[in-house]
Amino acid sequence: MCRLKTNLEATKHVHKGVLLGDGGYPASSIMLTPVRDPTTEKEQRYNRSHITTRTKIECLNGEIKSKFQSVLERIRVDLDTVKNIIFAVAVLHNIAKERNMQFLDAVPRNGTLSLAQNLSVDIPESVSGRAFKTAFINNHF
Repeated sequence: MCRLKTNLEATKHVHKGVLLGDGGYPASSIMLTPVRDPTTEKEQRYNRSHITTRTKIECLNGEIKSKFQSVLERIRVDLDTVKNIIFAVAVLHNIAKERNMQFLDAVPRNGTLSLAQNLSVDIPESVSGRAFKTAFINNHF
């Protein structure tokens, strides 16, 4: 994650968007994490939205891992090749989904993240990370 984070921070003006992290990551201008103890309605809505979005992402990751176990298991290649493999698997997943193709080893989608899982570790946030998250919440929730 560190290399990705460094790259995204260096090219923030080019890339529009943020990463979602759990409580194990500090908030920053590229990483949004849950509010530890939400006190306002906006913070509560933000946390619900954050958890819902992360749940969908985690389910999708599980679905892709179960469909493409042999491809994704213990990849031992350079980083550029890994990026291409992950991109190809995502394209194949979307084609399969679009065509309603079933996989024999696919795991059913029924996972959910609880608030406790979302706030797993209490990592101190930087002042700028906290300010970015607060501004994001106030502008969007």
